[in-house]
Amino acid sequence: MTKSSATTKTVGFRCAPTILDGEPGLTSLGWIVQHYIRQYRADAEEELSSFQHVRPLSKVIKTAGMAINSENKRFPHQWRLKANALEEVTTRLIDVIERIRECRSFHSLFEIVQSTAGSVKGIGPLYVYDAALRIGAHLHLSPTEVYLNAGTRDGAKAVGLNVRRESIPIGDLPREFRHLQAREIEDILCIYKKRSQ
Repeated sequence: MTKSSATTKTVGFRCAPTILDGEPGLTSLGWIVQHYIRQYRADAEEELSSFQHVRPLSKVIKTAGMAINSENKRFPHQWRLKANALEEVTTRLIDVIERIRECRSFHSLFEIVQSTAGSVKGIGPLYVYDAALRIGAHLHLSPTEVYLNAGTRDGAKAVGLNVRRESIPIGDLPREFRHLQAREIEDILCIYKKRSQ
């Protein structure tokens, strides 16, 4: 399958179960990792790099908070979120901008986003992780562990990992994943959750 035959824009559909229709050969973790690298890595890097170059930090928070991509459209895997929930989260995140600015690790940023946004009705763990990832790209903070949300939890369970925790250290993952960044592994576990058994 070529990139164009997958979807017009693969990033944003990373947890959609129909992406891999027509790819029956994706049965081993090694092949899955290679498929991800060929099909998704460049788009994922492009998505995050668009947040690295936005100025000032308040604009980054507003863009990430509203789940808006570089084309000024809602990220497809968050299109179901209600605008009023996103606006409330964004306002709350702007209110803690100085705490965000002082973060020195992705985990501390994640905890701020989680405690600030997680209590808003309709906002779930995937949004919290994605918002932290996008703001973190601007602050040069990347996850060093694989954070579990519904999709990644299913993928981690499929490869036999303990999923009764918030995140998984890279050292606990199968060796096929260990040369990847934590955010890439999160993508893989979500995209291929039904193929990684």
